[in-house]
Amino acid sequence: MYANGSVPQPTPGTYIPIEIPTPVVPPEPGSPPEIDDPTPTEPTAPVREPGTISPPQSV
Repeated sequence: MYANGSVPQPTPGTYIPIEIPTPVVPPEPGSPPEIDDPTPTEPTAPVREPGTISPPQSV
């Protein structure tokens, strides 16, 4: 408790973020692992017809 009864306020314009660490919860046995950051898939090359050098044309 302060002598004057008031709680000191931060200077206007100052923001003090309160960082709350996220708790690490181990996965339950038998549950599939959660993928937080999926790996990007590599672009696949177009499928070529046998004996040709161009991709298949739609008819």
